[in-house]
Amino acid sequence: MSPNAIGLDFGSGSSPTLCVMFLERGYHIDLFDKFYANDTSIFNNYYNFITLTEVAEHFDKPGFELDRLFAMLDGGGVLSIMTNMLNSDTNFEYWHYKDDPTHICFFSQMTMNYLANKWDARIKFYGDDVVLFFK
Repeated sequence: MSPNAIGLDFGSGSSPTLCVMFLERGYHIDLFDKFYANDTSIFNNYYNFITLTEVAEHFDKPGFELDRLFAMLDGGGVLSIMTNMLNSDTNFEYWHYKDDPTHICFFSQMTMNYLANKWDARIKFYGDDVVLFFK
């Protein structure tokens, strides 16, 4: 990624730390959080990268939100999503992630592959929790 890349930390929270790491490496990064940095002007911008760290599971309209964010990427941009994904080993009844009342939607690698096909994006998984979509 170019050192002057522009990113968006979507769901940055009350004390954003991911942006500090990007700033230290010379990237510009905008913040958005529904509760702490609710600047809706970001939806008029295009970004080289967008990060969602432990936020997608809170979406009440995940299809809408993810489509909107992917559309905000420049050509060659990267959408990074970190969320605890269901897998074949997950026993949903005992899965701790579903017990958080603010977690209202869940994802799996199958879901992420569906999105990659829909967006005609290249996809790369890192463990069970991180996925990158390349536009």
